[in-house]
Amino acid sequence: MTTLADTRSEHGRATLVAGVSAVLETRFPLTTLQHVRDVVGESHDAIVGTGVPIRAFLPNVIEHRARARLVAEER
Repeated sequence: MTTLADTRSEHGRATLVAGVSAVLETRFPLTTLQHVRDVVGESHDAIVGTGVPIRAFLPNVIEHRARARLVAEER
């Protein structure tokens, strides 16, 4: 059963992933937007974990982690 809190959390995650992906897609124009979104989403999930609240600094941390992975993939 999905609760209102789950919906808000998933909406917050989707908004964050979209925002960070928009920043990174300009840095990685040869990478598909879907791949960038997947990497950002996976980075989010690896950092946030179950029950950990999203803090104001989290988008920057996720962007950094996703950027590092995308740079490594370019090599």
